[in-house]
Order: sequence, then C-alpha cells, then structure tokens
Amino acid sequence: MAGGRPHLKRSFSIIPCFVFVESVLLGIVILLAYRLEFTDTFPVHTQGFFCYDSTYAKPYPGPEAASRVPPALVYALVTAGPTL
Repeated sequence: MAGGRPHLKRSFSIIPCFVFVESVLLGIVILLAYRLEFTDTFPVHTQGFFCYDSTYAKPYPGPEAASRVPPALVYALVTAGPTL
C-alpha cells in the first residue's frame, strides 16, 4: 500500500450484538410499561370536584327567596325606567 488509499477493515460482527442488546432493552421497557400501566403498583387516587355529583346539589332558592324586593316590583321598575 505504498502511495494508495489505506484499506479499511470493516467488521460486521458487531451489528448482531447491538440488535441483541437493543431487543433486550426494548423487552425490558415493554415489561416495565405493562407493570406500571396494568397492575396496582401505584394505585390511582381520584380526587376533585365533580359538577354533577348529587351530594353537592342544593335546591334552587329562586328569585323570591334570595331577593329583598319582590320580583314584580323589580320588573315594573326596569320596564318603567327607560320608558319615562
């Protein structure tokens, strides 16, 4: 090899090693995902406020119970005010 390009020696025997190692790692990741997703390793705790929960429901008081002024008087004043 005097004056020419040096001949590179290529080794293809390392490729099956990488495939084997990566397939083992992929299998470990799949087993870990299965264990964490479909088993009770970490139990799910549901908390929060749910709008349609009947235990939080109260009866609607209506305008008569919440107002100091009768609704008929309020409606009459709201209608008569802009007219005058």
